[in-house]
Amino acid sequence: MKEGYIKRAGESISLQDACDWIEYETHRKISPPGLKKHIDKKYGKREQRIARLGREPTSLLDRL
Repeated sequence: MKEGYIKRAGESISLQDACDWIEYETHRKISPPGLKKHIDKKYGKREQRIARLGREPTSLLDRL
């Protein structure tokens, strides 16, 4: 999967699309690098998530 995409339950969305959705829902802006920083801080970097799960995460629930 390319860097800058979020994969969720069989679908991928870009960080930019996620930022647009967050802005639409909350009326607050966040940049793609800012969102990635929050994801990495909460769920760990991609390599850490893979190591913890023993495989590539397939949904947001895998990250908990």
